[in-house]
Amino acid sequence: NRALQLDPDSATAMAGLGMVYSNQGHWQRSLELLTRASELSKDSTPTYFYGNALLTAGYISEAQQAFLQAERMDPVYPQLQVLMGVNAMVVGDLASARNYYKRAIDGGNINGVSGMFWLELEAGNPESATGYIEEYIALREAEQTRSPQTQSMQTVIAAIRDPSLLQNGIEAALDRENLVALNYFGADREIAQLVNSDMASGNTIANSLRLCFNLWAPRFAELRQLPEYKQFLRDFGLVDLWKERGWPDLCRPAGEDDFVCE
Repeated sequence: NRALQLDPDSATAMAGLGMVYSNQGHWQRSLELLTRASELSKDSTPTYFYGNALLTAGYISEAQQAFLQAERMDPVYPQLQVLMGVNAMVVGDLASARNYYKRAIDGGNINGVSGMFWLELEAGNPESATGYIEEYIALREAEQTRSPQTQSMQTVIAAIRDPSLLQNGIEAALDRENLVALNYFGADREIAQLVNSDMASGNTIANSLRLCFNLWAPRFAELRQLPEYKQFLRDFGLVDLWKERGWPDLCRPAGEDDFVCE
């Protein structure tokens, strides 16, 4: 806000403030700021942030256009490549997603490795997927950022390889808050409980990240049917946004007071 007082046309300040608002669930104000920031900026970051917020709110096609615009400004931005990979997975284009994640990895972004884990599970290659978890752990250890969560990730690997360890895998994935693994284990109700628990505690940033990075993908379609998950979308202000701005790609109204997300 202080930066915008000093320079009302600062695209950087608008974009930063827009992301703060989206992380808080103030969607209309967020998108107003990010739209304007993207229009003003000659730098890719405000447009990338705009695409990020659009994808989080479920506007998948619009997000893709924003990401493509940002890529034209900066074709080698590694984190942008990660989000383009996520967007490709949401629309079911695994081949493009693989290319984007590989570009992110080539650019030194560890999130590309996480993306490849998700992609390989989606493609029905669990052994290859566990290899990417192991690579992720090794990279974190090389950065000297080993944490107690490393053990949880090892437990997830074991459960993917041995279905008899399913419950251990679910508990470990919950500890790691790894929605991809939870979904693979068939634990969508646990995901719904997690997002609602964080809403109750005010941890809106975590839920904003989950929506952007996972929850609009095809494999989460059954999760989106759960009443408790639909309540989460209401509590996070997204349904109010959709009614005002227009319904997103995967959701539509169903009667006066209900909606369906495919």
